[in-house]
Amino acid sequence: MIAPGSGDDGPTVDLTGKSLESLRNHVSAAIGEGSSRVVLDLGCVRFVDSEGIGALVMYKKLTTDGGGDLKLIRPRGRIRELLHAVRLDQVFDVYEDENDAVQAFEASSGHE
Repeated sequence: MIAPGSGDDGPTVDLTGKSLESLRNHVSAAIGEGSSRVVLDLGCVRFVDSEGIGALVMYKKLTTDGGGDLKLIRPRGRIRELLHAVRLDQVFDVYEDENDAVQAFEASSGHE
């Protein structure tokens, strides 16, 4: 799982600038190491700009091209509204917790 912040009690994060660059490095490293199943925790994210949206779509494509997927967990408030407004909630599987996202990966691969 990749988390731009450190959980509900952690600092808030914007997926812009340095935060987006850091996230890009983490996702790229995970994919580079052969991980095609990525869970991205948006629980601490409070703002995403157009570059951030583009990055999420790019990560989705990279993971699906590698035979995996990118699942989002815990988008809150404005982030959930943004995903809905730009119809990304129809592109990404969105879950409330990590266990549900991981179980969805296992179910899709036929392992229970």
